[in-house]
Amino acid sequence: MRMRLSGVEEILVVDDSPDDLRLLSQLLQAENYQVRPVLSASEAFAALEIQLADIILLDVRMPGMDGFELCRQLKANERTADIPVIYMSAVNETEDVVRGLQLGAVDYLVKPLKPAEVLARIAVHLDICRVYSELEQRNQSLRKINQQLEGIIDNFEESSGPPKSSRVSKKSSKRGAEGTVKLTARELDCLSLLAQGYRTVQIADQLNIKPVTVEFHLANVRNKLEAKTREQALVTAIMQGLMEPAFH
Repeated sequence: MRMRLSGVEEILVVDDSPDDLRLLSQLLQAENYQVRPVLSASEAFAALEIQLADIILLDVRMPGMDGFELCRQLKANERTADIPVIYMSAVNETEDVVRGLQLGAVDYLVKPLKPAEVLARIAVHLDICRVYSELEQRNQSLRKINQQLEGIIDNFEESSGPPKSSRVSKKSSKRGAEGTVKLTARELDCLSLLAQGYRTVQIADQLNIKPVTVEFHLANVRNKLEAKTREQALVTAIMQGLMEPAFH
């Protein structure tokens, strides 16, 4: 996830109501966010082609392509898949909420919107993205350091180690140890609840921790399992016998 770790965060607001766009833009600009309001899915695609956003506020009920389909296409595109999407809808039906979250949205706001709630939800998800982005940068640095250390060890073994046959055996066993992934109890807790369909905020409630901490644990899991998405991490964890499949 690309995040501005300093400076002004950019929010893309997609809503077919000019009045709602105007009110949201005023609210967000007053909090020093940079706002790009658009009236349709096609305008949203065009805006994201020019510049990615840090978060998207997305109306569900729109003519033409609705918010559900727009979110589905955004999550299917590697370039936009990591942008957090918060739905906005006047319909507070459980089916709509569940469908939206299953398509990859991180949250759901019910209209008429409450300014304090809108700002609080945005702040939480931007904080989560910021932590995740910082963690990704640290993981990249650690991977580079590990590669450098492995090169030093291999060079040392080549110059002063035992006969070649012994070295090959040693390297094979080393790779075997690296292939054994170990998840902490808390990481397994988060992954298990994720497999049951819980979202970040709900997992945090279940475990009595902060949403940012949940994202931290899940990011660690993805890194350990070398998975690009949470879904891939779940499949990998089950295939490796780290957890049992969730049945509903």
